[in-house]
Amino acid sequence: MAAFLAVAAARAAVVQAAVGELNRAINTFHDSFTNQSNMKPADFLSRLDEKRIIAAIAEAERRSSGEICVYISHRKRRDALEFARARFKKLGMTRTRHRNAVLIYLAPLTRQFAVVGDTGVHEKCGEDFWNQVVAVMRPGLQAEKFTEAILEGIRKIGELLAQYFPRDPGDKNEIADQIIRD
Repeated sequence: MAAFLAVAAARAAVVQAAVGELNRAINTFHDSFTNQSNMKPADFLSRLDEKRIIAAIAEAERRSSGEICVYISHRKRRDALEFARARFKKLGMTRTRHRNAVLIYLAPLTRQFAVVGDTGVHEKCGEDFWNQVVAVMRPGLQAEKFTEAILEGIRKIGELLAQYFPRDPGDKNEIADQIIRD
């Protein structure tokens, strides 16, 4: 038991240090689409069914007080994880009422993606959950079934949010249901 607590404390310290000046843990996990060459964001966007993605976000949020955001970067990002963390903060996702926001960040030019969750979500689900989200998204992204991959990620996140953060009667949408781009 002591060894488990030491490992958990070490992981928490690593996450805490990565966030830096905020002194709050934002939990992040990432992966690459494929090892193939860069993809132009316009090609990526032309393959997305934005209406289905936005509808999936709205559906997931109807069942919980959590917030889900999909962000697509048009820029070449060497480290999608670093930019996802920064975007998470800039979008105000650390300021949700229950600290239960999740960002799916995609960088088509470098074929990378990251999933960033706030502390409230991470406290309920742990690290294994984030690895599961990445694992359900990866095959679709690698097969260039981008809409399906994003929908799978939203569904997985939505299930967790509904379980641990059921919708409150007076709940309001804190982050618009849309795909955001830079």
